[in-house]
Amino acid sequence: MSIGEHLEELRKRVFFSLIYWVAASAVAGWYADGLMGILLRPFMEALERTGQPTEFVYLQPTDSFTVMFRIVLILGAFLASPFVFWEIWGFVGAGLYGKEKRVVLLAAPISFLLFVAGAVFFYLWVLPPAVDYLYSTGRGFFPDRPDWVIVQKPNIPDAVSFFLWMALTMGIVFQLPLVMLLLNAIGIVDAGSFLKYQRHFILGATVAAAVITPSGDAVSLALFMIPILALFYLGLLAVFLRERSRRKVPS
Repeated sequence: MSIGEHLEELRKRVFFSLIYWVAASAVAGWYADGLMGILLRPFMEALERTGQPTEFVYLQPTDSFTVMFRIVLILGAFLASPFVFWEIWGFVGAGLYGKEKRVVLLAAPISFLLFVAGAVFFYLWVLPPAVDYLYSTGRGFFPDRPDWVIVQKPNIPDAVSFFLWMALTMGIVFQLPLVMLLLNAIGIVDAGSFLKYQRHFILGATVAAAVITPSGDAVSLALFMIPILALFYLGLLAVFLRERSRRKVPS
């Protein structure tokens, strides 16, 4: 194919990818109210558990529209991602060798499922205790005056931004075992090297978790560190099993 034909092919792939995104966003928009209810429920439940008014506020007149529009576009991109990947694959797949094609076709769906697992894990097991802790701290400044009450006044844009950032981060963190396997498969790192430098990884993971968590508190840090370490050792186990299975294959 000539350069012009490649550019025409790329234009078609991009066009269809945008169509998929718009269509998926339209579907997400149909359920936008329910999606917002699911997203905000852990925050409301945390306010209720900590004995505070179960109220959220918008800060600007346009917030109700911009927040919903943002959620719809992001969820639409997520729903359309398998179709967008297929368009990308249709463009670049022809230039890959057979082994590279097999690796990509195997890794892509696994990566997608790991991302979903990370986001769900954050929503079910990290977000509730994190917001419980955050909403219950910083309120006991006047023990001698119980009538002086300090309560949270959370707003929806900040809560949505917090959720999206942390869910995205956890989805990326859950790619760790797959990344370790790929690095091992292409011969960059073996199981022994992962074991040798595990202390360095733990230190780096601690620093990364401290940077990732917006609040920087110890509870949120621990809630991120535990799955990161578990994923590292899960990836290490997968690398070890892969190397052992290859050693058993007769040359």
